[in-house]
Amino acid sequence: MAQIEEMQNYIMQKRQIAQAVYLESNTPIANQLSEIGEVTYISRYSSVIICDLTKSEAVDVAMKNNVLSLTNGEIKGKDYMVSSNQAFGIAYPHSLGASAQGINIGMIESGVPDLTQSCFNGISNKIDTDGIVSDHASWVAAIMVGNQHGIARGFNKLCAFGIGDGQEHDDEWHGNRFLEGVETLLSEGVNVINASCGLEQWADRDEYADWLDHIAYNHSVHFVAAIGNLNDDQNIYRTSNIAMAYNVISVGAVSDGNTPNYLNDDSWWFGSCYYADTTSTCAYKPDLCAYGENISIPNTTIQSDAPNGAESGTSASAPYVTGLVAVLCSLDPDLLVAQDQMKAILTASTVKAVHNYNTSDEEYRMYGAGIANAKNATFLIQAGTYQGGSITNSESRDYISLGTIPAGTTVTVSLSFLRRHRLLGSEHEDINSSFLDSELPDLDIYIAPVIAMPGMQYSKTVYEDDTAYNYIFRSITYTNNVEKVTFTTTVTDEYILTINKHVAHDAYEVLYGVAWQIKHNGMT
Repeated sequence: MAQIEEMQNYIMQKRQIAQAVYLESNTPIANQLSEIGEVTYISRYSSVIICDLTKSEAVDVAMKNNVLSLTNGEIKGKDYMVSSNQAFGIAYPHSLGASAQGINIGMIESGVPDLTQSCFNGISNKIDTDGIVSDHASWVAAIMVGNQHGIARGFNKLCAFGIGDGQEHDDEWHGNRFLEGVETLLSEGVNVINASCGLEQWADRDEYADWLDHIAYNHSVHFVAAIGNLNDDQNIYRTSNIAMAYNVISVGAVSDGNTPNYLNDDSWWFGSCYYADTTSTCAYKPDLCAYGENISIPNTTIQSDAPNGAESGTSASAPYVTGLVAVLCSLDPDLLVAQDQMKAILTASTVKAVHNYNTSDEEYRMYGAGIANAKNATFLIQAGTYQGGSITNSESRDYISLGTIPAGTTVTVSLSFLRRHRLLGSEHEDINSSFLDSELPDLDIYIAPVIAMPGMQYSKTVYEDDTAYNYIFRSITYTNNVEKVTFTTTVTDEYILTINKHVAHDAYEVLYGVAWQIKHNGMT
């Protein structure tokens, strides 16, 4: 607990400093804009001000040096379908006494949970709400922290922010409410935020995804977003715009086959959206999936029209992952400020991964890394087979030893790296400068036993030529910020992971997290 409290103090001090500087910079600009149009939102954590302007007024504003860009928001609050009640290995960390002790969780919803429901008995005093009560929010909160079946048992507090008020509003109102909700949760000290309702947008990136990349990169928060559900009537994949952010953990939904054993999950549930436009520079989403079909919350009166009081959708799968993130942060408090390592751990520890990222198989685009699994993730944390690192602007690669691995062993390696989205100057010192909105780096991974690299002394600075090492396994996607490969070792030897950075994207230091899972008896 002492380590968690120390890390929390660091995070909050950093956020308080950032908030003061942003407000100092944003307020005078907002005052100037208020003389032209109506200012409807002033960000406390980024250089974002929302203002109603005519087209001619917007052109005048665009001529000002301190305005980087203007966007026309056309978004609307929307719920995604609800919940799933299938376990995904959480019994194992719970049996070890692992919980979300000391971790603060936030949720952005259409409403807030009904704390009179029995699933919140004994824990309602740890839940703060801002908004109107909704069944959707109650379902999501019960999956994360419910007293009987919640994933993140022992959590410190849950802060729920509802972006709806039961009234009709225009798109801008919903967008402002979303921004306000995220920033309010940051000020409350949350470590992980679940978004099971989104801002409706057809599958693509927009300014909200850019903003979330900035928030996750600079303000030490894990943001988990539901990818969205298939529109059965129109057969349209309407991927959530906020789930398209690179630094967000985007979650799809699958069916558990109504059994506790994932091996019986012979078919994926196709109600989940995915983004796989091969002509686009956007990442393939989701990052991974979790169970999200036919959930029921026992001993509640949460309303549902579905059979047996159960509903389905990515709204359920996202809070499963959010709860797992909270548990993993409690197991290793250093993960509170390591978004890249967390995504690497989650994607390396999945099950039912029938594909590799180095293939053209569309399944990795549809389902990401596989199904999240709490048991495997806990094993990985216990084994310590994960770490963070960086490749500076003058370096082209890094090397990591995976250790000596026996022949015939199944190994999964996952790499995640962040999209740099911050201001010029370190620690927000030069707030008046524009966003340093760099394009996504391109890192690839190559793996080989030492025997395949005779005489090689691996380090960050040697062998700059790609032909100077031999690889046996690799993952080399272009538009993703996750690389993953599962392979079976061919010889008993020390295996070396090479992380290669393309020179075209070397303007800045690239932060990365890597995790590897060596399958052994007892693992799922």
